[in-house]
Amino acid sequence: MTPTTPMDTHDEALPSPTARVPEKKRGRPREKPAKAITSDTAETVVANSEPKKPTITYYLTMYSNAQMQKAERT
Repeated sequence: MTPTTPMDTHDEALPSPTARVPEKKRGRPREKPAKAITSDTAETVVANSEPKKPTITYYLTMYSNAQMQKAERT
């Protein structure tokens, strides 16, 4: 039983990684647009809330923009 079990495991394991790899490759491009959509919606929510009460991201972006302008001047 011990010699047949590894052979069965190897036979079953060889097709499964090949079947799993295309699924991961197919799933990754699907996740990236989903992340982009969620980030866009998060940005719109932050943009809508900024005029009411500025968030930390607002101050950080303003600070980074000022630093970039200082770097361009010098």
